[in-house]
Amino acid sequence: MANPAEGEPADSGKETWKGGRSRATRCPGTLYGHAVRSCPGPPPPGTKGEGRGGEGRGVGAPSPPPSRSRRVTGGTRGAADPRRIPGGGMAVKWWRAGPTGRVCLQMADITEWSGDVVVNSAKETLEGGGGVDGALHAAAGPELLKECRAIPEERPGVRCPTGEVRLTRGHNLSSAHVIHTVGPVHAAHSPERARDLLSRCYSNALALAAEKGFKTIAFPAVSCGAFGFPLGEAARVAVSAALERIGDPVEEVHFVLFDVKTFKAFSEAAGLILGDEIPDFSTYVA
Repeated sequence: MANPAEGEPADSGKETWKGGRSRATRCPGTLYGHAVRSCPGPPPPGTKGEGRGGEGRGVGAPSPPPSRSRRVTGGTRGAADPRRIPGGGMAVKWWRAGPTGRVCLQMADITEWSGDVVVNSAKETLEGGGGVDGALHAAAGPELLKECRAIPEERPGVRCPTGEVRLTRGHNLSSAHVIHTVGPVHAAHSPERARDLLSRCYSNALALAAEKGFKTIAFPAVSCGAFGFPLGEAARVAVSAALERIGDPVEEVHFVLFDVKTFKAFSEAAGLILGDEIPDFSTYVA
């Protein structure tokens, strides 16, 4: 997977808008030079999108011209500034998962995501590195590395074995906490073992989030960069784990992905495993 280290800077002018739900969602006041009209989250469980003029767009938001509408992220709690898809549009999609859960895919910079806990695709040392790992450490500041180094080693050079998770504070990140997990190097294991270890990364992170009472969690595409896990297979493992583990108290699982190729792979996996997207509750940029 490509990583967010080269991500676009967050818009410096941010406002808080009320969307179609009772809770406020943070969204940029302007995005790529356009004014954001509304910033709703998904419709509550058990309801359907009401079309362009209904709850899905937010209270009082005017209908934009269809040729200029773009989808922008926003959840009940988590948010990040999404990227453009080549050819137009913002990359954000939502699905229902289980009785009360929701899964969101967004193509954005994970270091800017705001929610309860963000997942770091780390190395066993927990001392930072390249890709998502390096980007999150850079955004969180030096106190994150200091806290990671205080975690006892399981054996020399290993603070978090492959498939396991460790929890720290988020420090300068918008997310309150970070769950560090170490994905498998695909070529170092049999295909079955690699899938099992990757599944454990997601399942253990979700179990820890539930244990701590977190409601929103964001994942990158674990092991899909230098660790060489095939995108399609990794996406299916990730979405399957989300469907299995989502529920009280974890309400939303976000996959915050850097590039079009990864976003499309996860979109295909979500469509296959979760079915149809939640219809038309996008935020539009006029």
